[in-house]
Amino acid sequence: MKFYFLKPDKSSQPEMLDWYKQLPVRHLSPESAHKIPRITTIHTKLNYEMDFPDIISYPRFMFANRLKRIIDLYEPGLIMKHVALFDTKRIMGKVYCLPVLERVACLSSESKLNLDKSVVIRAVLDRSKVKGKHLFAVAEVTNQYVVASLEVTESLLRRDVVDIELEEIELGGG
Repeated sequence: MKFYFLKPDKSSQPEMLDWYKQLPVRHLSPESAHKIPRITTIHTKLNYEMDFPDIISYPRFMFANRLKRIIDLYEPGLIMKHVALFDTKRIMGKVYCLPVLERVACLSSESKLNLDKSVVIRAVLDRSKVKGKHLFAVAEVTNQYVVASLEVTESLLRRDVVDIELEEIELGGG
């Protein structure tokens, strides 16, 4: 059993121009996701050298629509909204899935966080709390840390996902 933080390459991330105006992120929970429209259009700004990446982490974790079938295999009941990103200057766009991830209190006592609990300094997952999970967010921190199982990670890599960094997470206890 192995898990990884999914971290997009920061240099490939588009600038979101109207994210908070268009998307009420306070409703990104299973209980209130029905208040978010099925699809939202967000205006973005891309650097001229880049295309839209397959995975975006800021301001929320999203993945390209072409990867939806993979995620559905491992998390079939996952609530997803669609976000259409559009760069009006370059006249380009791409559709992303915005998953409403389960927040799992999964860090063991061996983990270390910064003082305000926004950054994971050292992550050690409690084996018993992540058993059977494939894609989720860490509940103990205020910033979003997305964790994927080895199976999900391998499936993404087989589909030539670009602009992604993987950080293996230690497993402990449980």
